[in-house]
Amino acid sequence: MRTDMKMFITLIAFLVIFGLSSCGIKSASQKSEKGIAADLDPRITFLCAGYDEASENTDVLFLASYNTSAKAVSIMQIPRDTYYDFGGTQNKINQFYATGKAGGMSPKSAMEALKALVSEALSVKIDGYVGITLDVFSEIVDKIGGVEIDAERDISFTDENGENEIVLKKGKNLLDGRAAEQFVRYRSGYATGDLGRTDAQKMFLSAFARTVFSRMDPAGVINILRAVDGRVVTDIGLAEAAGYYLKYGQALKSASYSYMNLPGQACRRENGLWYYVANRRGSNEVCSTYFGADANSFDKAEKMYIPGEAAFENIYYDENLSYRVYSGDDVGKINIS
Repeated sequence: MRTDMKMFITLIAFLVIFGLSSCGIKSASQKSEKGIAADLDPRITFLCAGYDEASENTDVLFLASYNTSAKAVSIMQIPRDTYYDFGGTQNKINQFYATGKAGGMSPKSAMEALKALVSEALSVKIDGYVGITLDVFSEIVDKIGGVEIDAERDISFTDENGENEIVLKKGKNLLDGRAAEQFVRYRSGYATGDLGRTDAQKMFLSAFARTVFSRMDPAGVINILRAVDGRVVTDIGLAEAAGYYLKYGQALKSASYSYMNLPGQACRRENGLWYYVANRRGSNEVCSTYFGADANSFDKAEKMYIPGEAAFENIYYDENLSYRVYSGDDVGKINIS
């Protein structure tokens, strides 16, 4: 398994399970009543969300799960355009947190609601969540001195506003915070749209982890996290997080790793809007195999497609739709296009 992918997962574990909680809502004296979940359940699963401070759409959304018995880590990205009928105007999953905030929810309440929605939709037990703005993400990249991306080809793109062209040359490129934010958000020029973006995010997160581990010690990471104190939303108490870290931190370095998108496919409605529709068979397989869900328990409420709309039903019920699960070695070979 590639060392940079090991470092990426270790970084996720450190920032989400240990470090970010020190900047979060609870103090060390407010340890969650659930205690160390893995004492009762061999699997620890967290929901991680990255959102824009202005729109508050969760353009980055994924589950990170560690099976302590099998010593296996699974990361599943949920594409931002994934359809879920929550009574919204468009019902894209990336809008759910923002809709809650616009309706008067606090950041914590909105993240709790998002956690509940994802847990119900996937029938996956989620132990905690972390929400972070992309502005904070950009600030962290600058504080570590930028992130080096090793591009397999020349890549040229502009930001979401059609400005600030970024050109990556084949080979090594150093991205500052602004360029990094644009890189992980950009999608319009990829042939596969949002799926191209999720692949770019895989590439970036691996490079980000490699950069952090090569330049910084844990004390340095904690100092950065303290600098962004108050801008992270989490329900993971410091004492609980420390317990996870002390109990499983070293084991994560030698674990096996799997990386995937929620199985499905993009489609366009008659009104011109694009959606990502989950595939029932593939999602059942992935959620049960990698995240501990009961067999055939995916989307019990049937809210992840539009009944009677052929484009949605064809994807949702397709028994032969393929999906890919990447190992650590595979992730390093992704070619975004």
